[in-house]
Amino acid sequence: MSLSASAWAWEQPVKPASAKLVLLCLADCHNAETGNCYPSHEHIARQTGLNEKTVPGALKELAELGLIQIIHRPGTSSTFSLNLPQKRGTPKLGAPKNGVPRKRVDTPPEIGGTPPPKLGYEPGKNQERTRNTTTTRLALDCVPLDLTDVIEEFIQHRKNVKRPLTQNALDRFVGQVHACSRELGIPERQVVTETIDAGWQSVKPDWLKRRLSTGGEQQGGRPRPGPSSGSSRKTTLEEDLSDTSWAAR
Repeated sequence: MSLSASAWAWEQPVKPASAKLVLLCLADCHNAETGNCYPSHEHIARQTGLNEKTVPGALKELAELGLIQIIHRPGTSSTFSLNLPQKRGTPKLGAPKNGVPRKRVDTPPEIGGTPPPKLGYEPGKNQERTRNTTTTRLALDCVPLDLTDVIEEFIQHRKNVKRPLTQNALDRFVGQVHACSRELGIPERQVVTETIDAGWQSVKPDWLKRRLSTGGEQQGGRPRPGPSSGSSRKTTLEEDLSDTSWAAR
């Protein structure tokens, strides 16, 4: 959630009320790092209490007002971008009023004092800074609240297989989950859990369709060993019919 995006959405004089609710929902899903929102129409309807058929019209109204941009992506849900006001640049410190740049004067350190820090590339420190940046906790602003726990499990699953997610990769995966749920007509939560159980690093509708058609007996594209549930039931029934222990009583 971006507080600045939510505050901006509340200030917009939007009518009808359905469009205002959709704008507030988009602001609630706004990712401050990417600047985009990835909620599905189903998620917007669930969060706002609107009919899902009302959502496309409200989004079109917001786009015509110039408050959002709709980015259509083939094969998956659309991406939305809020037209937030641009922040003004911060003036450089020490700039002269007449516009003439001042010469930099390096003051030598006092004898016996601590030398000034060196500017520029330092392999050890810069590499450490890069590692710290890549291990920053991923933002879950675009993830519905009812999916937060399973998405965190998927993030841990990617770490376990030595394929940790970036923020952009996580956003793309959430979009793939929405697309699979809409195309196959199954809950988004089931899409994520099936992906983890199958050991996949991402998900596509065709993969999930094949897995569900085989009853979840495939993992990593290979059938699981062992008898099927149908043969197990048949064997149990035959053993019950051949049991004659009752005659000895």
